[in-house]
Amino acid sequence: MDARRRPLIARATAVWEQVADWLLAAGCLLFSLALYMRTLAPSVAALYDDSLEFPLVAQRLAIAHPTGYPLYTLLARLVSLGRGSDVAWSVNLLSALAAAVTVAMVYLVARTLAPRRRLPALAGALALAVSPVFWSQAVVAEVYTLNAAFVAALLWLALRWARRPLRPVRPFALLLARPAGRGPLFLPRPGLWVRMPPGVRRAGRRARLAYRRLLPAVQPARRLQPHRLIYLLAGVYGLALAHHRTILLLAPALLAFVLLVEPRVLSRGALLGPDQQERPRWQQLARKPIVLLLVAGVTPLLLYLYLPLRGNVGSLDGTYRNTWGGFWQWVTAGSYGAFFADNPLARDLDAAFYGQLFWQQFGPMGLALALVGVVALARSRRSRPVLALTGLSFLAFLAFALVYRVPDVEVFFIPAFLLVALWLAAGLDDALRLLRPRGASPAIRRLQAAARVALVLAAVAQSVWIAASTYPDVDLSRRWIVHEWGLYALDESQPAGEGTIVGLLGEMTLLRYFQETVGAAPWLETVVADDEAARRAAVEDALAGNGTVYVTRPLPGLADDHALDAVTGMIDVLGDLETLIQVGDPGDEARPIPRPAPEAAEPVPGLELLGYGVHEHAADWQAWARLRLWWRAPVGLEVPLKVSARLLAPNGQMVAAVDAEPVAGMYPTTAWRPGEVVVDAYELPLPAGLPPGDYTPLLVVYDPATGAEQGRIELGPVALAAHPALPPRRARESALAHLSGARFRDLALAGWTPPSPDVAHRAGEPLPLTLLWQARGPVAGDWQVSFFLEGAGRQVPLGREPVGGYYPTAGWQEGQAVSQWPALRLPAGTPPGDYRLVMRVERDGRPVPWGWGWVPRGSDFQLGRVSVGN
Repeated sequence: MDARRRPLIARATAVWEQVADWLLAAGCLLFSLALYMRTLAPSVAALYDDSLEFPLVAQRLAIAHPTGYPLYTLLARLVSLGRGSDVAWSVNLLSALAAAVTVAMVYLVARTLAPRRRLPALAGALALAVSPVFWSQAVVAEVYTLNAAFVAALLWLALRWARRPLRPVRPFALLLARPAGRGPLFLPRPGLWVRMPPGVRRAGRRARLAYRRLLPAVQPARRLQPHRLIYLLAGVYGLALAHHRTILLLAPALLAFVLLVEPRVLSRGALLGPDQQERPRWQQLARKPIVLLLVAGVTPLLLYLYLPLRGNVGSLDGTYRNTWGGFWQWVTAGSYGAFFADNPLARDLDAAFYGQLFWQQFGPMGLALALVGVVALARSRRSRPVLALTGLSFLAFLAFALVYRVPDVEVFFIPAFLLVALWLAAGLDDALRLLRPRGASPAIRRLQAAARVALVLAAVAQSVWIAASTYPDVDLSRRWIVHEWGLYALDESQPAGEGTIVGLLGEMTLLRYFQETVGAAPWLETVVADDEAARRAAVEDALAGNGTVYVTRPLPGLADDHALDAVTGMIDVLGDLETLIQVGDPGDEARPIPRPAPEAAEPVPGLELLGYGVHEHAADWQAWARLRLWWRAPVGLEVPLKVSARLLAPNGQMVAAVDAEPVAGMYPTTAWRPGEVVVDAYELPLPAGLPPGDYTPLLVVYDPATGAEQGRIELGPVALAAHPALPPRRARESALAHLSGARFRDLALAGWTPPSPDVAHRAGEPLPLTLLWQARGPVAGDWQVSFFLEGAGRQVPLGREPVGGYYPTAGWQEGQAVSQWPALRLPAGTPPGDYRLVMRVERDGRPVPWGWGWVPRGSDFQLGRVSVGN
């Protein structure tokens, strides 16, 4: 190497060593932020969750649930400024930013635990970034990622402080200091002091003696100065305590770490510091380390003054009391003591659940490396303070999460997951040290080098596999259902004048959020009533005001005194059936009927269908057809009836169905009054890729006790538009039996549901089959698909039809998803036995080979197995 270039290389290497960790930490931040932004919820993502509360709290600058979370509320308000109606997205973004900062801080902390090389620290940061529970909290408006960021920051500051816990006292400053005297302490100048009344002078002397008793002078030989980083550590701890109370669990570990690293920091000489006689006494007092520590730690707690300052706004549930007792109970979360006892909402969990929880976050490789890391820290005497810091913190957070009985207990393990990720980095670093190439044999050195590479690849592959399997569950980028339900309910409930809607806190919070962010339905008053008795009383009070009244869920006894009409029907929001029901007088005029019913529309004697209406609405990839029915029982009904509302495709295939008692189960037919017109509604979830066309509503009335059909009515066809969006993987997994990435050139099979192999089909019976296609490019030409059975040395053809069925590929657009329900029927004379159901796609009469990606696998695609019986 040229001698002139060596200094440049050495200088560049030195610069790289100085900035490499900061650059890699920034890379961790940007990578994780891009990942979280890709999966970020676009709006409110849950109905009964804190992630719905915080956007409205930020919008109002209200008070969040205990402990109030003043820091989080102010930060949420800050990030949402200028976003207009996107408050929920902005607060979700705050969680993503905090999570990304946490990942970057974990890398920096891991570099302290794994000082030999940077790759283990990157592996630890990656393991935490893609752990399912942490990732799930990074995409919604929640407080846990910011709390994790504080935990990581405190660990990093403590480890940085441990490098130089004390600063030397400047000896020349002591030599130049003025001699100690009896100067005044917080007193006026000496001349004025002599003229003070004797009582004032006595009080001043007592104050000076108390000061000296509390903060006595320190001998020069014992004078110490803590490093200034400890004040930053105290300030960050105070900020963390202004955010989440579980940061208290970190205090014992930090104290033990300080005592193990440098116990003199807590001595009188360090806490009081040297006297600086050249300065006034008040400056000496203000500059003493113990005073600075108290100021740094306590000042951030002044953020809790936000609660009394915003006490006039209050909390969303209205339970905050703007008194000293109410403030103290809110800040200390006194009402949450029940979560340490028998909480009825808590899950009954065992040790296997908690073990599986850690397994899901890091996998076997990650947990094994974390164990190696603990052993490595324990083996080194210099690392034992670090083991005490991380180990005591882990035990404290673990113990709290084990005894805190809440439904979402997983999120309280996030600090423990963070510590496991740090141990993982330390373990990988120590394992690479043990496997470093050494020895006389070249073969052994090559084997050790190969083992090091394999270990690194296995650790990274573990995280990649966890990320790939977690992605469908945490990807909320298309989670619009809660957002759309709120706007839909407000839009559909518009009366002629003012109105009132009564429901649970989560439902009303959602509606209030849209009222205050986008100005939806300003005429509608929302009333929170979680208890049934309170809900009934609120309904009666609202009815007394002569306005339109709605309720969101069944209320026992309401149908005995009032007439009920369904407004929106039912939408499945996180597993709960949500509805909107109008409460009124039986004599109120019914809403106009869009379509008259067919003649003699009487499925059951005494039950008349006067008319119906169909309205299609969508939310991103989801769509529904709201079927509204106008019923009348001229003389009343004495038997309960249930309705199955179905939607039939042009080929007769049933594509959607909802079963329920009238008016979402709130208004049984036995409660109908003679001659009353009852408006019923059903939200039929349309399958993904539903082709455009005319669909026929079918009503089947049956006995809910026996399931026996009592009658049916087929209504006139209605035109529905195309639903082209491909749903996310999680939704496809719940709707289809198999997912697929098979490509037929410009056509992809996204998934399918074959006939059940456990059912023995007979000759002449139909074979149910659902296919979901997607156009991955311009789909031109005549595409056909054939189906046949193979087995026992024979091939049984089942049928041939265009790809897309009644919606052929000629009308498809690039990227469009299309569902198909082939009309398959077993031919007469099909021999009994087990067969393979095979599909063959043809374009312009020629078979199209399929493959994974661009690798061809053949022309025939196996869909499943079919059992044919006698």
